Amino acid sequence: MLKNNLINELKQLYKNNNLYSSIILNSKNIQDAQEISEELIRYMFCENGSDLDDRCVSCERAKKKLLFDVIHLGDGTSEISKEEVKQIMDKFSLTSIEKTAIKVYVINVVENLKIGASNALLKFLEEPPLNTYALLLSKDRTNIIPTIKSRCKLFVIETNADDRELNALEKLLITNSKEEYLLSANNFKKIDKASFIEILEQAFNRTIIKKFPQFAEDTIILIEDLKKLPNDKLAIDNYFIKIAERL
Repeated sequence: MLKNNLINELKQLYKNNNLYSSIILNSKNIQDAQEISEELIRYMFCENGSDLDDRCVSCERAKKKLLFDVIHLGDGTSEISKEEVKQIMDKFSLTSIEKTAIKVYVINVVENLKIGASNALLKFLEEPPLNTYALLLSKDRTNIIPTIKSRCKLFVIETNADDRELNALEKLLITNSKEEYLLSANNFKKIDKASFIEILEQAFNRTIIKKFPQFAEDTIILIEDLKKLPNDKLAIDNYFIKIAERL
């Protein structure tokens, strides 16, 4: 989703009291994810609920990262420890200070969590305190452990509708090689199910229905099978055999 569209959607969700308690913002340009999280926080704490920065006291404090009930964790490069995650838990066990009575923590970059930190965060995601929101920023969602990813709503940020890097399936399809199709099945079986479904849906909407309509029905069937069937490995094998036969 384009950055500005996503910002507007998240604001609307919050306005309607439907904002997800745990969100992953994924972008290869981590700055885009940071800007979205910062603008969403500004909006959430704005004294006037203004869609645009109205320079109220809370908006100014949000821009300077001076809000008491917002915690930023991670420098985007270093590993994040279990102790750092526990600091969030300890602080958020206390009564909120700001007038909004909400709390937000931002982790930048979430795939930098150590194993112990990931486990500690997982417990926090499973039982979040009331009116607490997690914004997890990511450069590569495939490196986020599945148990964390499954407990969050994932948003993938695209900076330009006409300047998007093809995903692994799209790159495979444009080879138009029956041999490559058949050999790639094993590689896709190594990807966790949720991520592969996302790859399929993205490829379907961006590439398959426009350039490879002969694969459309088989792709829809695979997506449905992955969501329902326990033996997803066999479904993946069958998919690549079928599309190879259609070349």
